[in-house]
Amino acid sequence: MLFIGHSLYRDKLEQLLKQGRLLRDEINATYKIMRRIEAEELALDGSEIVITSTRHKIEEQWRLYDGFDPVLERKIQARIMRNVSCYRRFVPRMAVSTRSK
Repeated sequence: MLFIGHSLYRDKLEQLLKQGRLLRDEINATYKIMRRIEAEELALDGSEIVITSTRHKIEEQWRLYDGFDPVLERKIQARIMRNVSCYRRFVPRMAVSTRSK
């Protein structure tokens, strides 16, 4: 399974908490954010690769999720740049790579 995350809720939760306007329980009641985070985690658990569009998402948003491995991400990115297949020989449980360079 391939997962393309656009709006990551662990990051949204952090941002809302930093604003200080709502408490965690109020955020969850309003946005059902814990349910959304759980759905993202389930999608990530079932994914073999995750694609994201920006370096910022990798460095600032995906780092909040279990299973994110920046070393593995760099290795896979290097293989892609060299036109070496990342599949079959080395299929991680979760990796993050960018669509754009």
